Amino acid sequence: TMSKERPLRQDYGLDAYLEQSWLDPRLNLLRFGINETLMLSGETLTARLWKPDLFFVNAKDAAIHSITAPNELVKIDPDGTVLYGVRVRLKLSCRMDFRLFPLDKQRCPMIIRPYAQKTGQTRISWARQNPLTLEFEIQMEEFDLIEFHTGAYEEKRQLGDFSCLNATFVLYRRIHYHLIQSYFPTCLAVFISWVAFYITIHLPQIRFALGVVTLFTVLSIASSIRATMPRVTYVKVIDVWITACIIFIFAELAETTLVNYLIRVRLRPAVMRRVDFGITNLIHVSCTCLMSTDHPVIG
Repeated sequence: TMSKERPLRQDYGLDAYLEQSWLDPRLNLLRFGINETLMLSGETLTARLWKPDLFFVNAKDAAIHSITAPNELVKIDPDGTVLYGVRVRLKLSCRMDFRLFPLDKQRCPMIIRPYAQKTGQTRISWARQNPLTLEFEIQMEEFDLIEFHTGAYEEKRQLGDFSCLNATFVLYRRIHYHLIQSYFPTCLAVFISWVAFYITIHLPQIRFALGVVTLFTVLSIASSIRATMPRVTYVKVIDVWITACIIFIFAELAETTLVNYLIRVRLRPAVMRRVDFGITNLIHVSCTCLMSTDHPVIG
């Protein structure tokens, strides 16, 4: 089973039952006249058997379930075929590509190889039938597991060549959450900013306030999205969307500023004419009064 992915840390959890099978001639029971299958459990008994020294290459953390007892089981067939099963809990790294976020599809690997036993000593391969089986449908918060596939290859290192197995889980992100939490609020903010076009031009304060509030709303949503994402240098789809929303809102603010400026420029001459006319009348009245005072009427 898979637990939730953590994009910020770029890893995912896996709870798996790992089964390994190999032929050990030293455990051939037929030599001793025993034609029965032996079942062993318990850490003390299983620790005495030879086992491949497999490890998970991309594991950040790993543990064997031990409640209420170590989850290990060994079956030995009469011909010496050993089947070793163990339940493990893993935290595996997954390098994610967020360029198409939130429309992205992630490929998370699981890589297994021997730690010290080289190809000449141990060669591992997947089972021919059902190498990877899901016990039940996987439910995750943000992703759906759409497919998985397995493969084998040989890794060349300085210490030698190692036989490796890999499994890749293809995860498709669910868009519903981001439609509700990201796309719909930003769309609504842009539409609300456009309401300013229907407000009278004689109320520029309201038009400015509407644009500024919606702009800060979009910036707040963008900040909350970035908080859940790792810091990457490339541009994501959601970044393009947020930038487009900001441009639309900023265009509304620019239009409001331009209209307010043009109105003030157009009305300014009329105001100045009224002021000039008032000052002229005041001067004319003052002059008339002075003339009347200088030439009194004699009866």
